[in-house]
Amino acid sequence: MRQRRKSQSIIRGRDLLLIGLIATCVLHLYVVTQTHHQAAEPEDIVEIELYRGETPPAGYVGYYCQSDGVKCHTETHKCWDSAICAEVPAERRPPPPQKKKKVIAYAISVTGDSPGWNGIDGAAVLGHSAVRAHRNSSYDAALVAFVSPSVSEAGRHKLEKVGFRVLEKKLPVEVEEIQGKLLREKISSNGCCGAWELLKLYAWTLTEYHRVVHLDVDSLVLQNFDELFDDDPTVGGAVLSPTAISTAKKNFEKRDTSLPVLEGIYAQYTMDWNMAQRPWGSNPPVQGGFVIARPSLVVYEEMVAIVRKGDFQGGWGGTRAGAFYGGMTIQGLLPYYFMHYRPGTGREVRGCVYNNMASNPRNVGGFGKGDCRDGTVPPASGAYTGDINKGDCEDCRLSRVEDPQSMPGGQNTGPNPMDLVLGALTTCQDITYKAYATALGIDVQRVETACEGDLDLRGFLGVDEAVRKGFQVIRGTVTLTTNADEATITKLKGAVDAHCPMCATISDKIPVSLTVVKA
Repeated sequence: MRQRRKSQSIIRGRDLLLIGLIATCVLHLYVVTQTHHQAAEPEDIVEIELYRGETPPAGYVGYYCQSDGVKCHTETHKCWDSAICAEVPAERRPPPPQKKKKVIAYAISVTGDSPGWNGIDGAAVLGHSAVRAHRNSSYDAALVAFVSPSVSEAGRHKLEKVGFRVLEKKLPVEVEEIQGKLLREKISSNGCCGAWELLKLYAWTLTEYHRVVHLDVDSLVLQNFDELFDDDPTVGGAVLSPTAISTAKKNFEKRDTSLPVLEGIYAQYTMDWNMAQRPWGSNPPVQGGFVIARPSLVVYEEMVAIVRKGDFQGGWGGTRAGAFYGGMTIQGLLPYYFMHYRPGTGREVRGCVYNNMASNPRNVGGFGKGDCRDGTVPPASGAYTGDINKGDCEDCRLSRVEDPQSMPGGQNTGPNPMDLVLGALTTCQDITYKAYATALGIDVQRVETACEGDLDLRGFLGVDEAVRKGFQVIRGTVTLTTNADEATITKLKGAVDAHCPMCATISDKIPVSLTVVKA
């Protein structure tokens, strides 16, 4: 009898191990394939030329050079020193960072803005001239206005609109806090602006600026004066007379050596020789309309402490500094501080160059008469030159047009050309009224004409070429002393309006032809 045997599948242990290994390899191959496909979705950038320090672009696979010359690979992240990393060509290097310029602030002080205040025009012109002068300067320019609490919001807005950073400031020392009786009682009425002139002291508090040039609102900056902004300025200094040199030496020898050392020049200024007193050259007032401050809280606090103490008897601190107009404020305080209290920390610069007021340097009117107020003794020949290079005291009235770098708007001692135009119109109206009253048989005993005009200086200064250069409008009032009735007066006015030569000259467009010839 034949027996059948059932067939059985028997899986041995080694077979099971082999199957596991095969499955693992298949799974690993699948994962690697999927990973490779996912990483390669952006097309690889292989072996492009990368210079030292350049960052590989996205998707790049290969070698690159770090800024220190070490060569690395994007996938293995292995790095090693390499001598083949090339420097970036000059045309592919980023431009070097621009060195930030230091900033010079041009500051003004505004103590009030009554309804008739027209200082905003002067501020706009001054600000524009300062910024324009810095177009070829090594420094940037900023505009700052110190305003008293009484200046209106409208006035502040006008200043901001023409580019000024407006800073409201109280008096550095309230008048009632001044200990000296004479100064406390008199400072409010001293000089042009009383105690409010001390707002200028805040120039030394603006430590965010390299220098602060404080100017009166009626000033004009014609050229930059970068040479005065050096940390140790040597150019532009005034030529001192022997008397001034001797006085400076004596002041330095008498200085208070117990004070903390203060090195450097913290103020540059010009002198107002018209207010100087004998002995000439020994006790000059600073011209308060032009001061270059090197900001320092130490200097500011020391000057404030001097004002608070109020030691003023014929001058500050027992000296004669301040024994002149405005001497209780800036014009006397600054020469006292920088020539007596801290001698050697201030510097006089040439007035004919940096603050040209076209003033007479002598004590007698005219040219070449009297003594030089700065103590200069002219040459024995006595020949007047007005030239400091020839040993004479410098006469700013003889300056060439291109010499001044800044100047105030004059001393308002006479009419300007536009004033003369209005004067000519009023005179012409008076004459024409009298002439036609006589011709028409109208009894007119007296004629008085007053005129005023609106002038926008932006046109004259080239700030806005669209602005008319001359008067925008002229208004006037003619007052007649007469018994004539209204109809007769109207008839007379019509005749004058039709025949006044100045009215025709101003109102009509007439050809003007001017020829320039060499002297």
